[in-house]
Amino acid sequence: MLFEYFAESPSSDFVTSSLLVEWNRIVFTEFAPRAWAELLRLLVLRSAVNVFDAWPSVSGNNVVGDAVYWQNLPSKLLTRIAQEEIWPVNNSDVVRLGQLKGQDHSTKLLVAPQMDNAVLLHALGQCQIYTTSPPDHLYRLIATEFNINIMSPKTVYLKLQVSNF
Repeated sequence: MLFEYFAESPSSDFVTSSLLVEWNRIVFTEFAPRAWAELLRLLVLRSAVNVFDAWPSVSGNNVVGDAVYWQNLPSKLLTRIAQEEIWPVNNSDVVRLGQLKGQDHSTKLLVAPQMDNAVLLHALGQCQIYTTSPPDHLYRLIATEFNINIMSPKTVYLKLQVSNF
């Protein structure tokens, strides 16, 4: 409705264009991440779907037109949702991305590339080493935008050294 009003308005194209650009910016930086975060939270509560399947995909760097608005949505959503309990850990429970803190205040959560090794994830969980394995596009966002432990032989070894299992 808003778009139809401005499309038919006798006002100048510049004002209409500027207003629509600002409208889209606000929708995609404020409202869409909030609404999408709520959707993810509700999906986890209802166990309706693998929460990672409901994330927006990441666009390439060469986007134009309306795709520009979608380009930053995954990053904005990640920032908003990091403190929600939607992160599947060791293929079972869900936690906040920064929720698992050790006695030394370092996170016990390791972010791993997507894997299907349920035995490894279960064994790490038994050692009180918690992992989450998001899809590759989300893994790359977390690895670049958050100060979080990335799973590697070194980080697993260090966690085993301080684990109280």
